[in-house]
Amino acid sequence: MKRRIFSLAAGLLLALSACAPASPQSSQELIYPTSHPSSAPSPTGSQVPRPTPEVSAAPAPTESQAAQAEAPVWGVQESQCSQSDDADKDVLLVQGKFSLPLIENAEGVPAYEAINQWYMDLSAGLRSDTLANAGQADADYALSKSMGYAFTYYTDEETYEITHQTSRMVSILRTHYGHTGGTYPTLLYMADHFDLTTGEALAFDDFFTDPDAAAAIALKEVLRQAAQGDANGVTYDTALAESLFKRENFYLTADAVVFFYQPQDLAPNAAGAPTFPVERSLFGDLLADWA
Repeated sequence: MKRRIFSLAAGLLLALSACAPASPQSSQELIYPTSHPSSAPSPTGSQVPRPTPEVSAAPAPTESQAAQAEAPVWGVQESQCSQSDDADKDVLLVQGKFSLPLIENAEGVPAYEAINQWYMDLSAGLRSDTLANAGQADADYALSKSMGYAFTYYTDEETYEITHQTSRMVSILRTHYGHTGGTYPTLLYMADHFDLTTGEALAFDDFFTDPDAAAAIALKEVLRQAAQGDANGVTYDTALAESLFKRENFYLTADAVVFFYQPQDLAPNAAGAPTFPVERSLFGDLLADWA
């Protein structure tokens, strides 16, 4: 059985694709439930992480608008798509289900509306990517019929959790699972951070007064933890951990800046991404004030 191979580096350089028009055998749907997401996503498989969508900057809020805006009420926007085989219309080739953040009380708050639009654009790109794999899935289906083995349709799913929020910023961890008929699904993690007063996406450099010094502190602590081992006694190759360290692969919690690696980076077919929480106190006065 053929298996799709993902290139993480290439995926990060891809431009956000527009949502592809649905064919007669394909469908796309976007709905906005008001239920709140679970803090622990349940896996089903994955694909290459989407790059940062480019959206127009939100109009700068006035001081009174920023002060009057209520705290965001987080819900979830559910998006899905699918495509069936042209000849055997009962045979599903690909299916995507994506649960992304939605600020339910965004109306009239430019920053919140910009964040919602950012995820709307991301959702469209994810659906487009899933449907783009229908050709490969169709080839696998044809091969399965000729070889006499069962065909499993391709699946992509994305979920999220809010890991930290203040009155000025939010940190969000997304988890993407994809399965393309191979032995193991692909699992990838991505982190998003937003300024809640402007709607702008934030990067590592925005959280530190001296980003290079902060990155050096973070890497030293990550390597210490990698050599020492996690709670299960699993240690990691420190040379590999150093070479694959990316300062942008982080999310915030109330007490730490947590750096993560993709599961296949340090431990092939691991159940989850290796994570290394660096306590905020280690950064001293290098932390910018986002309280």
